[in-house]
Amino acid sequence: MIKQDYLVRLIKEFFKVLAKFVQKLKDGKLSEQEKKESFDRLYIDHMKESRDYFIRNSYEDIFDKYYDENKEQFLANLEMLAELIYFDSNYNAEETIRLSMKKKSYKLYCYIQSESKDFSLKVNKRIIELKREVES
Repeated sequence: MIKQDYLVRLIKEFFKVLAKFVQKLKDGKLSEQEKKESFDRLYIDHMKESRDYFIRNSYEDIFDKYYDENKEQFLANLEMLAELIYFDSNYNAEETIRLSMKKKSYKLYCYIQSESKDFSLKVNKRIIELKREVES
């Protein structure tokens, strides 16, 4: 129970930090360099790897790195990562990187949806949106 409470708190804190950052992005308050640096900090702080790691490595390599026997912990990490990659792809100026990141995010969300006990409208919405974008 304590572990689950910690996990819920961790996820809520991550999404709170991400929401504040996304608001800054929407407000146009960050230069391209500041966006990259801020995303890099988010990746390092929450995923323990640099942004470049997620750009360079395949979905399979990323998936394997974060695999955890504790399914709840694993799915929570994947959901945070999928959301971070999703927003990174939306604000990335480089087309090839943007598409690659969208594909990774799409695959992560699909896995989350297939393995989670809970149905999430947000995850379902992301899958529909990303599927349209990666298949076009």
